[in-house]
Amino acid sequence: MGASHLISLNIAVLGFIGAVLFVLWNHDKRQKTALYWAVALTLVAIHWVVNLYRGEWSDTLVVLLNNPLVSLAVSLTVCATYIRVDRQPPWALLAIGWFATILPLCWYQLVTPHTGVRILIVSTSYVLHFVWAGFISLRYGPHRHNADILMSLCLVALAFLCAMRVGFLIHAGIPNALDHRDPFVASIILVAIPSVFVGCGLFVVLAIGLDLMEELRNVAERDPLTNTLNRRGFMARANQELQRAQRHKRPLAMIAGDLDFFKQVNDRFGHAAGDQAIVTFADILQAACREIDIVGRLGGEEFFVLLPDTEDGQAHDIAERVRTLYEGAKFDDALINHTLTASFGVAEMRTSDQEVGQLLSRADKALYQAKENGRNQVIVANKTQPEMVTNKSLSVA
Repeated sequence: MGASHLISLNIAVLGFIGAVLFVLWNHDKRQKTALYWAVALTLVAIHWVVNLYRGEWSDTLVVLLNNPLVSLAVSLTVCATYIRVDRQPPWALLAIGWFATILPLCWYQLVTPHTGVRILIVSTSYVLHFVWAGFISLRYGPHRHNADILMSLCLVALAFLCAMRVGFLIHAGIPNALDHRDPFVASIILVAIPSVFVGCGLFVVLAIGLDLMEELRNVAERDPLTNTLNRRGFMARANQELQRAQRHKRPLAMIAGDLDFFKQVNDRFGHAAGDQAIVTFADILQAACREIDIVGRLGGEEFFVLLPDTEDGQAHDIAERVRTLYEGAKFDDALINHTLTASFGVAEMRTSDQEVGQLLSRADKALYQAKENGRNQVIVANKTQPEMVTNKSLSVA
């Protein structure tokens, strides 16, 4: 395949990936990583379009069009990397880097023409930028998917390829003319670097696509009011955790929590007050739990927490802490002068449990017992003398 055919293929592939990324950004404006990569790949594709006219246009025109475009594209990949890891891009530093590349390039093209020095300047700049982007991605990246790691490795690979070009120039004595027909030079410029750019774009598309799939799954599995898991999400993850605990013979506990007199709160103060009561309880509950704990809202005001590597005594202490904090919580608007409480049931996994529903049922029965015993207390399943707490729940006439 001739050089022009390779360049045409690069233009088509990079342009297509850039278009896909732009569509992804247009679908979800939060995906700014997609936008920056779309612009970067489009600029690289335009650079190859200009290359098609090398020989027809003056060398100076091609250089002064191409190098600023590619340098801007490389800077945008650094920006995209920062945004991907939820950090603010260092715009001033990137602007300084761009000018520090382009101004010497113009000097060695217009004032003191020297092809070798010019290519050395831009190649060194690309090495620094890609190393920078690769480091940020590997060090701070979300790495939620393998695509993120592969994209980071592509950035490192681009830095390596540009470093090889620098090494070639130095080894050749930084010649004033570079033979692009040299097999080594051609393989880097026409094949390797564009291919890795394409790889970067593909992995960005894959990573963002996986992000969107994960978001859709979260929408399907999470309660929109409290951001805890809904019944579907909770049961799926809890069953996995129960199987793991049974397999490794590790303790597992369940807390069931329910707001006291919640219907009366809704009837007297309205659904906005009821939502406030639920959200406050969910916030306190999640703050008391670890990252590995599984929190779900399975009913209107009923919550469950699955606690890995936890015995019922430890789960009791957590539930008691949540009960105390909720009883002392301060509310706004209609509930500002009122105290709300919650009741809890605790159960521990048995070796005979085959599914999480069995553990959940025992915790729910303990919760029902707490309600029957006067509310605002924690009952541990199979405990005949649970700790009793004086009922101070909201009384609604």
